Amino acid sequence: MKSLEKISISKCVFFITFFFRPDRIFYLYWLLRNISDIPCQEITIHICTNTYSEEDILLIRNLARQVLDQNCRLYIHSSDVSASPQSLTWAHKVHLREEYRREYYDYYIYLEDDIRFTLKNLQYFIENLEKLSPIGVIPGFLRVEYKHSTNVLHWADNTEAEVFTPELGMSIRIDDKIFVSQKFPYAAMFVLDHTLCGEYLATDASDMEKSTRISNWGISERSAMGLTWTNVPVGYRSRVVVPLSVKTGIFSPGCLVDHLPSNYANTYRSDMLGYYSLQNSIAISEVDVFFGPSEDELVNTRWTFGPIGNQSNGELQFLPQGRMPPHNTPNEQGWTLRGNILEIFNHEGKKTWTFVFIPNEKMKAIGKSDKIIGNHSFELKSIS
Repeated sequence: MKSLEKISISKCVFFITFFFRPDRIFYLYWLLRNISDIPCQEITIHICTNTYSEEDILLIRNLARQVLDQNCRLYIHSSDVSASPQSLTWAHKVHLREEYRREYYDYYIYLEDDIRFTLKNLQYFIENLEKLSPIGVIPGFLRVEYKHSTNVLHWADNTEAEVFTPELGMSIRIDDKIFVSQKFPYAAMFVLDHTLCGEYLATDASDMEKSTRISNWGISERSAMGLTWTNVPVGYRSRVVVPLSVKTGIFSPGCLVDHLPSNYANTYRSDMLGYYSLQNSIAISEVDVFFGPSEDELVNTRWTFGPIGNQSNGELQFLPQGRMPPHNTPNEQGWTLRGNILEIFNHEGKKTWTFVFIPNEKMKAIGKSDKIIGNHSFELKSIS
């Protein structure tokens, strides 16, 4: 994982939903403490709470004063949510819109008040967003808890062992990681860069009422879904993906966020939420099908491509050493293969196409063009 010295972060803005109770101040402490550890030039924090009590607000400010550095700006907003307490999770949206319009931030991060988001989580997101963006998916997170009696981590939102098979949707192989979409991609938080935030605010997903057109999740869950169900690439269960180790089948630590109360793993019956530990709830079925063809299998083959469901309108040929013949249509002249990701370049060395090979179908891929504006998906099929 890259160090942040190699990743430029100028400004971040955090939005925290804090349903005030004295016994939950401790969770807010850990949120603010970990935010203050992020080496960012400027950090803005908005805390949206249900209390109007001056004493309560002072308690929050005094806590923040003790743990936040001088580069952090803090705003506290009170909302009357007595008619619908869950609507507090949507109170931050107006401030999200204002910050997006007023200033440029590198990252916009939403957290419920008991989610511990760390520097390692942000590093994971930054590093993998760059790799995944050409495919149209976003690095996701898993909410985990620590079970005291067994000394293991539990996946807080997984009610049964989940086996990742090719039939459950597309996957992406990058180096020693396989990125997959989980069945219930909820983590009580989201992270967006500036471009993704603009996309989010322009969709129904950012509106409490209109978001019901996209998802049947509850009020709080929809507030934290971000772009999970928006512009999902063809073949994927959702737009967010999380990385598994090819060797162990275990999720990468960077995508794990702590659910601080750990109440599901420690207080619920064994058949309730949080029963499955991370080490027992994950399995990869037929791992090799995620890899796509090898470079040797691609060399000297010919492929047709075109919009999915339409007639093919071009042909590509792959030559040794990443070359392509000049008569290709379109005029692409180079290629690279990383895991099951195929990238194609023009004569200037600029990437123009990104394809991902479909599990169980090594000689078929789905991808997007960097030259065509809009969410258009294309299909690549072998003909020789």
